[in-house]
Amino acid sequence: IARLRHPHIVTAYAVGVDQGVHWLALEFVPGRGLDEILADAAATSHPIPPAQAVTWAAQIARALACAHDAGIVHRDVKPANVRITPDGRALLLDFGVAHDAAALGLTRTGPLLGSPAYAAPEQVGATGRIGPHTDVHGLGATLYECLSGRASYLGTTIEDTLHRVLATQETPVRRLNAAVSRDLETVLTHALEKDPARRYPTAAAFADDLDALLAF
Repeated sequence: IARLRHPHIVTAYAVGVDQGVHWLALEFVPGRGLDEILADAAATSHPIPPAQAVTWAAQIARALACAHDAGIVHRDVKPANVRITPDGRALLLDFGVAHDAAALGLTRTGPLLGSPAYAAPEQVGATGRIGPHTDVHGLGATLYECLSGRASYLGTTIEDTLHRVLATQETPVRRLNAAVSRDLETVLTHALEKDPARRYPTAAAFADDLDALLAF
């Protein structure tokens, strides 16, 4: 991630090893995790306003587009990996399971890397192809939680959650939050398509529609 420079991506300054301990110097980002903000919103029954949620999602979508242009797929976009600064900016954190498309290819093998409740179906299927569309789904799932107050596919067990990711359609968000517009629901549904070919092909395309929602 040290090659990434974007106002909505945490900056990596240096890496090294000291007496056998690997270290990573990152930009200090004041603020709170989006997961913390969502927990407070649920506890106080004050949901995040749709316009605010869309603003943060558009910022993270632009950050993902920057990473994708550099050949990096995050693979673990979720509220805990988004930090909201005191001035209201969203920053993308934790590229710990990021995937360098140029170095590793695009076909998933082995166990799931990422968080089950926000994973795309191709991350769960044994031969799913990982790409920018995978991060679009993760961001869509994050936005869904911001708007609905609950994770789209969270089950009672990991196995139940993975089954829902593969086989269950999320509850339409307008059934859970009447403040969400039909246009926003349409954009969100497109981002959460189970078939990657039917999803936004790039994070930039997703960001364009989010920006259009904010504008109109």
